[in-house]
Amino acid sequence: MKKSPNSELLFDLPPSPFIREFGESLREEWIEQPIVDLGCGTGRNSRYIAKLGHTVVGVNNRADEIAAAQLLTSQAGIENCSYVNSDIRTYKYRQPAGIVMVNEVLHLLSEAVGAAVLASARRATIPRGFHAVSGYLPTAYADRRLHYIDQEQLTESYRAANWQIIPSEIRPWSVVINGHLREIELATLIARKPANLD
Repeated sequence: MKKSPNSELLFDLPPSPFIREFGESLREEWIEQPIVDLGCGTGRNSRYIAKLGHTVVGVNNRADEIAAAQLLTSQAGIENCSYVNSDIRTYKYRQPAGIVMVNEVLHLLSEAVGAAVLASARRATIPRGFHAVSGYLPTAYADRRLHYIDQEQLTESYRAANWQIIPSEIRPWSVVINGHLREIELATLIARKPANLD
């Protein structure tokens, strides 16, 4: 049975500033490549990237958020964006991804599980494909329940897999946390898979 969206989720948030910048850098050559948005929530980043002309699949484990994402996307008249109700820890890629986005979700996972999610995403990405990853830094939002992201460790995990690291700087971003707009610092990474890696 399809879950009805919670009315509290039915407001269309803007994309994260990090994903907005990443989206603006994408070239038309990526229009034909599927983009996967892991931990998409109610689809704010998925919709933004889809509006640029890309085909997007948003993945999230909360049925109410997926229902809200589907309704908001339909109301916006966006047809090139779909959603899958699945845990990102066990998500099975339907086809190789051109781009994978993992935005502001790794703090909800343990270090080991987060690493496994990223490793699975790297395997599912086509040669010369991109990853755009962000997560809260330890100084960002003091909540002991959350796992914070180490920028150096995040970067090294991709460098060890022989991915090309595209420089990005740490700086304050305005993000929504529990419905409130906060200015925090995010660990951010844009990386590209080499052409010779399958």
